[in-house]
Amino acid sequence: MPDKAERDSGSLERGLGSIVVGLVAAALVIISLGPILQRPYPVPGLNPLEASAELREQASSLPRMSFILLFAAYALASLLGGIATSLTSGRRHGWPVVVTGLVLMIAGTYGVMVVYQPLWFRAASFLTYPMAYLGHLVVRKRR
Repeated sequence: MPDKAERDSGSLERGLGSIVVGLVAAALVIISLGPILQRPYPVPGLNPLEASAELREQASSLPRMSFILLFAAYALASLLGGIATSLTSGRRHGWPVVVTGLVLMIAGTYGVMVVYQPLWFRAASFLTYPMAYLGHLVVRKRR
């Protein structure tokens, strides 16, 4: 039976690779759900860096349901990203999933700060990133 050092050899590389897989999975969820979410509630086609006043005015007129659907998309992306990370890391260690959740939180924070979002949505969006760890808990191996 291999000792612990032999079993864990490559675990850092495997963990880092699984983080990339999880981030790609989460990004694909957001990218694929974006057009679907914009059908009922079209987003203005303005550059957020150039037309902030116009964009803020138009975005503030969007119904609350559009932000709730976006919140659900963020949660689903985090959950599936966590599942993908956990499955590709061997489902034993939680650190790759935690790193995946942190990177998603940093990227999501940037996203909600650059594009106008209501204050309640900015605060609530932080609740979606722990869903990555929930994904790990769903598929992890029992020791």
